[in-house]
Amino acid sequence: MSVTGSSPIDFNHARLSTGEFNQLARLVYSTCGIHLPPTKKIMLEGRLAKRLRALGVRSFKEYIGYLATDEGIEHELVHMIDVVTTNKTDFFREPHHFDYLTSTILPAYHKQHHGRKPFRIWSAACSTGEEPYTI
Repeated sequence: MSVTGSSPIDFNHARLSTGEFNQLARLVYSTCGIHLPPTKKIMLEGRLAKRLRALGVRSFKEYIGYLATDEGIEHELVHMIDVVTTNKTDFFREPHHFDYLTSTILPAYHKQHHGRKPFRIWSAACSTGEEPYTI
């Protein structure tokens, strides 16, 4: 998609309104089940600004309109979901979680069950396996 017209595109001043954020948040939730709370508005605006630039779209309103078309669903929806999701996997990612697990949860569990009950952890939706391997 490319927008043509006489006025220049100013991507630095494209802003996501609350209504537009709500529309996009509903789309993200209905497409992949990810809830975007209002605190994620600035994050969403920043990440989607790159898509506006790539497409030559002048505003978030125009971008949302494009996403509502068959062409937008076919060609852009996957890109939009890709930029709003966090695609990161590391060993010991979020180290404070592992610190809490080893210093608080595991000792309390061991004490409560006297070491006789196995401790099980489910790592949902891991990408390449670093998180469950770390555990």
